[in-house]
Amino acid sequence: SSRTISWVVNDGVANSSAQSSSLTLVHAAPVVVAGASVTYETGSLAPVKLDAGLTVTDADSSGDLTSATVQIGTGFVANADVLTFTAQSGINTTYNSATGLLSLTTTTPQSIAAFQAVLDSVAFSTTSTSTTARAISWTVNDGAGTHNTNSPAATSTVNVEIGPHITAGATVAFSGGSATPVALDSAVTLTDASNTNLTG
Repeated sequence: SSRTISWVVNDGVANSSAQSSSLTLVHAAPVVVAGASVTYETGSLAPVKLDAGLTVTDADSSGDLTSATVQIGTGFVANADVLTFTAQSGINTTYNSATGLLSLTTTTPQSIAAFQAVLDSVAFSTTSTSTTARAISWTVNDGAGTHNTNSPAATSTVNVEIGPHITAGATVAFSGGSATPVALDSAVTLTDASNTNLTG
């Protein structure tokens, strides 16, 4: 919206003619600050949080947001890469496994704190063995007036590494009552491309 400013001066005898200026109020888009780089090991049972330190600010929309997106970009593997999250009341959250898009929407504006709680909780996992790093982009929208402007996209990175692997498959025979132990699989092999030590 705009404002008209009127100017008049007086010298003690008479007023000047009025002059005017115009002021246009420019909407400021919300801002997402991200940038974490995390590591996920293939085969892990625990998703890794993408950017638990992510922050959202908005200078001129009463502290409320209407939507947000989290998009897996470069490196995305359809129907294998998964984004999970902790839900918040008032925010509808859906993940499209074919496109890698996590969408947060509302029927009425919700607080920045509520949106940030969901975004901070977003975690990545995959059933793919691809070790290509995944680029993650984040945007939020405050739905303000006719502007309805997305924030500039912020980016985080998930580095994917191959987890530990075991190869086995021997078939052995054990005689009942025998006191002699039998090696179950003397050819078993263990590999881990990311670590030289195992913990269990």
